[in-house]
Amino acid sequence: MDRRNPDPGSGPIDRRIVPPPRSAVEVAEEAARFVPDAVLLVGRLLSHPAVPMRAKVIMGAAIGYVIAPIDLIPDRIPVLGYVDDVLLAAAAAAVLISSVDDDVVEQAWQGSEDGLDMLRASTTWSAELVRAVITGRLGSLPVQ
Repeated sequence: MDRRNPDPGSGPIDRRIVPPPRSAVEVAEEAARFVPDAVLLVGRLLSHPAVPMRAKVIMGAAIGYVIAPIDLIPDRIPVLGYVDDVLLAAAAAAVLISSVDDDVVEQAWQGSEDGLDMLRASTTWSAELVRAVITGRLGSLPVQ
């Protein structure tokens, strides 16, 4: 049985509107706004009454670790020194974000929709990586 559409251009996929590609400047501006938007989101969620205390404590502990002078990987090692800080903070942010409904996160987010999608994807990936390292199942992570 032939399942191809006999009338190309009539299906829902054919009708979707594809936005024009963004310039390098637009992408760079989005990236420059990402970190401040993410920090503001964390601050707003930490003060939001809908966020469970457990998620707030986990995020607070991650912030404390990032600020602390003692790390698993010393910060004086170029690039690698900050990997543990970034991964742990992102994993804690994933716990914070996933602890509330999407509408609470969307109300607290001031950045673009693409920025929020990027935040959700990166924090989820970081949480999976941290979990895999802790449980010793690093080889079971899917490659993206």
